Amino acid sequence: MVGVAAGAVSSVVVRNGKITNASTAVGIGRNGLVENMIINDVRMGIGVGGEYSVVRNNIITDVVPKFEAGSIGIYVSTGCGHLIENNTVQNFRKFQGALSPSTYGNGIRVYGGGCQSIIKNNFIHGMSVSGAGSTVGIYDAGSANVVIGNKFSGTVSRNLECSSNTRYKDNISSVYGVLVNCSASGDLGGNFFAGNI
Repeated sequence: MVGVAAGAVSSVVVRNGKITNASTAVGIGRNGLVENMIINDVRMGIGVGGEYSVVRNNIITDVVPKFEAGSIGIYVSTGCGHLIENNTVQNFRKFQGALSPSTYGNGIRVYGGGCQSIIKNNFIHGMSVSGAGSTVGIYDAGSANVVIGNKFSGTVSRNLECSSNTRYKDNISSVYGVLVNCSASGDLGGNFFAGNI
């Protein structure tokens, strides 16, 4: 079940609501806005396509795989020029049933390219999924994106994983020994990953 399915529509605004128990809570397309939502018990919180959308001030909790191989809090699948800021993604958990647990979990996962998207001031917490594969706080596979001022706590396999063109600045983790997998050439300073840098 999808709570709000607007991926094929431009300039949709979704705000000030609550969605519980959905495969995907919200899907938006070009020039969309999702803000001030409370989302919980989902396989994917917010899906973003198209270009120039804004996702901000949302709380996404209890992200759990149900029938799929992975769990994602915020997923930017296509396009560029997006702003993903001031969101909280927390408490990934294992599917309690006959199906296998998630093979991966991403707090924020970004694809797309051609122009810059910004992933800024988000808080990623508690992404330990027992029995699952790797969990990554922010996974950026896009082109020329900027990842700035994000905070990580709780157990993850990696706080931040980047493409070779990602630029990252002022990201902080309180977890000792958790890795960042990003090019040193993209490091703009101010990053602190406990036990790693």
